[in-house]
Order: sequence, then C-alpha cells, then structure tokens
Amino acid sequence: MVPLSSIVAEKKRQAISLPIIDSALCPVPFGMTVLLSGDYGTGKSTLLAMIAERCAQQCKIDGSGYVVWASGEETASGHIAPRFDSLSLKRDYIHIIDSTMPKYCHGNSLDVDKVLNACEEARFLFIDSVQTLVTAKYEDSFRTGIHVSSAVTKWSQYGKRIAFLISQVNGQGETEG
Repeated sequence: MVPLSSIVAEKKRQAISLPIIDSALCPVPFGMTVLLSGDYGTGKSTLLAMIAERCAQQCKIDGSGYVVWASGEETASGHIAPRFDSLSLKRDYIHIIDSTMPKYCHGNSLDVDKVLNACEEARFLFIDSVQTLVTAKYEDSFRTGIHVSSAVTKWSQYGKRIAFLISQVNGQGETEG
C-alpha cells in the first residue's frame, strides 16, 4: 500500500493558458483533435497562432517536444512569420511546413502522410487548413477528406499529442475539407 499523496499524477490534459480556451475546452485532453471552422478572414489562423505560441512555451517549460504548423495556403516567410510578429508572439519551438517545401508535397499541395511522418517528436500539430491537404493514396476529395481526418486523429491519439485543424466554411455554410 502506498499513500496517495506520494503518487505523482500523470498529466492527462494540456492547459493552453488562454482563459477563454481553457474554460471552453477544460483544458484540452491529450489525444484530442480540435476543429476550428469559420468564414474566410474571421481570425481562425490568428487565434490558433496565439494557441500555438502557448503550446510552444509549454514544450519549452517541459523540456520535450515542439509545435508543428503545417500550412497549405500560406507561406512561412510571407504570411506565418509576419502574423506571429504582428501579434508579438514568440516563435521558439515552432516548426513550419508549407506548400513551398517539395519534401512534404504531393503535386502542389501538402501531403498529410508526409506531414505526419515529419511530426514524430511533435506534441502539437496545427493544420491551416484541412481542405488544402491531399494524400497520394486517394485522388477524389471525399476520400481524401476522410483520410486526412482519420490520419490526424490517429496521430494525436498516439502519445501525449493534440492536433488543431482549421477548416473554411463555404458560401452554403458547410465546412470544407
């Protein structure tokens, strides 16, 4: 028998340190995939950039892992870094994959399988946005969407990982991707 007070509790959730997010998601459980969707230009990428910075700071504090930001729409130097800088966000422990990096692409788009293979040591994955990813396994968009969702969910459930996905809403109010 061991006193409960002597047991070090396993960390099962990750506080993001943005009160509105932590209260809504109570912090985010490890193994979860979070989808943020909305109209173009409503601040989805900006909100997730703030969350990514907080996650990266947690990686630094814990001394393990890092954040991966994968973007099929925006380039690292033209959009992502300027967004972080304009918000005065730190970029330590954040690694970027974008569609200008052929190693991670299938055609002109990011390949979800190649992105996930590169994220083995990552604790957090941010994909901006889901509808810009493809897979060499399927050519039609419906099957690709299912594969992207399935692959990212499996990735996040392996170990202490959390994935954040952005999806656009089309003119009919439907989530794309």
